[in-house]
Amino acid sequence: MDSMQKVDKGKSKSLFCNVLFAVPKASIIWKHKDVELTRCRDETKCIISNANSENSGEYSCTVDNGVGHPKIETFTLLIIQKPEIVMKQSKYLAQIDEDFIINFEVIGTPTPTVNWYFRSTNDRESLLRGKDYEYVCHNEQCSLKISKIKEKQLGTYVVKAVNDVSSTPVLRQVKVEGSPPSNVQINVPDFYRDNDVLKAKILMSAQSSVPILRFEAKYFSLDREYWKHTLEGTENDLDKSQFHVYQKEVFIDPLNYDKEYKIEAKFQNKFGWSELSVITFRTNDKSYYPKNTV
Repeated sequence: MDSMQKVDKGKSKSLFCNVLFAVPKASIIWKHKDVELTRCRDETKCIISNANSENSGEYSCTVDNGVGHPKIETFTLLIIQKPEIVMKQSKYLAQIDEDFIINFEVIGTPTPTVNWYFRSTNDRESLLRGKDYEYVCHNEQCSLKISKIKEKQLGTYVVKAVNDVSSTPVLRQVKVEGSPPSNVQINVPDFYRDNDVLKAKILMSAQSSVPILRFEAKYFSLDREYWKHTLEGTENDLDKSQFHVYQKEVFIDPLNYDKEYKIEAKFQNKFGWSELSVITFRTNDKSYYPKNTV
């Protein structure tokens, strides 16, 4: 029997020990990685069922009838499996000029060879090369890192995996798009009085790696829904701080004491609108008021 045996993952494999007629009767001991397989004792055939990675490695059978030296045969069992690529998602949002990472799994035995490609608008694929791209794989957990991703690098990426089991590569594709504004926040209103009129100062902010084009905010009383105001503006109306954060300070009035209000806000960049951020508050919570104003 060939010392190198192969079996597809999940299948069964029979290992045969070459035993000639012997007197007295011989004992047969099977081992896997030096651990005895008691279920195969004194059997000329040892069956490996539902083979997986734990079943791979060296096997031996020792035949001994007490006459002469024991006869030992060794086998190496290789569990083979066609490549399989497992992606957690098919679309990703990237922040421009920030490191971008795609995590995925590559399964297969022997270990598949993996290559990444960028697919252009005319469906031509180019192999990812250079210092901007880093492919790392530890066991089956893999990742592709794009350093400081640029707008021109947005698009469709294709990953291909192949090993000796299959000559046809397995492929998966993912779409990488620019991210709309994120981390939209509305702070708790800062209340104050101005000539006995209750007013509020509100700071809204969002993060975006490209300029924000527009913002929209609405505020209204929950018990008087017809009392609604909409604020709209462009990037010229926003203040930009560090870390790509855009801010807008707004003032609303008049507010009535002991009423509940809602504020909604969203921001837009060239890649789309952010999710809507919402807060509600009541004007009877004196903790909102600066001292000596109520």
